[in-house]
Amino acid sequence: MTYIIFEGGSRCALSAYMFIMHANRELHKNDKVLFVDSNELVGFTTKNLRNSSFITQDEFYDNIDNFSSDEYKIFPADELNRQSNSTLLSRFGCSVNPEWYSKSYVNGILESLNLTKLNIPKTIYLKNALIKPDSQSAGSKGLIHCEHACISEEINIKNEYVVDCTYTDGELRLSPREVKLRSGYDQYIRFLTTNEFHEIFEMTNELVELTRSTPLSGLFNNIFHIQLMKDHNDKYYFIEASNRISGSSLVNLVIGFNPLIKSFSTYVNDYQNDWHQYDQLIYELGKNYEIF
Repeated sequence: MTYIIFEGGSRCALSAYMFIMHANRELHKNDKVLFVDSNELVGFTTKNLRNSSFITQDEFYDNIDNFSSDEYKIFPADELNRQSNSTLLSRFGCSVNPEWYSKSYVNGILESLNLTKLNIPKTIYLKNALIKPDSQSAGSKGLIHCEHACISEEINIKNEYVVDCTYTDGELRLSPREVKLRSGYDQYIRFLTTNEFHEIFEMTNELVELTRSTPLSGLFNNIFHIQLMKDHNDKYYFIEASNRISGSSLVNLVIGFNPLIKSFSTYVNDYQNDWHQYDQLIYELGKNYEIF
């Protein structure tokens, strides 16, 4: 099997590659990776990676008939799902609903489920809105027209979490971590205590089970991740979900979580409850796994 990884220069792409190579070693497989990206420089940066090749995005679409669904599979590691490319969806059997990426649509369904362990931010739905930026000007100057606006509750955030998940054959597996962001990326990471793990497992499991009979069942299925936050009253809130691995999910390997290996999962480890830099954890992986 060859996994196609779009946006080959991203953190997600590196995470996907690491998971695939680790699964090769643990399961005695020989799966390969095809990196696809619009930037040709990605080809230079990935050329020495084992079991990998590179093709530009234009070349991929020009030669798409050469990629059969029997031999190639798209790995959920990029923003391709947001694009809902009809050619890719039909050829590779991807199941993507563009509405999953509408916060108002998702929050509206989740609000109706009466979740007991996870709060959904209060959301105001507007098909169209005229928004005036906070300024000293009078009248209509500076008005912005927004279509399908969604305004959510303001929450005083104390902690933020990323939860990488798999849900297959009725079984939920997950690896949650607290994060501190820098320029939108996980800079510092804390793997949770056992009690915190079980707390987030219970609320995630309730979320997944209650969405089985809703249009969101496909969103919380197979490989996906959710983002949570906790306020200063220790109430957990749902931020968003995406049907792919999180960008920095490769750090989960240090605690024994690989979404491609069902049996390879443990949570009691030496990394619990300590803060780590993302780069430090990548260094640890480089020492422990000979897959670069």
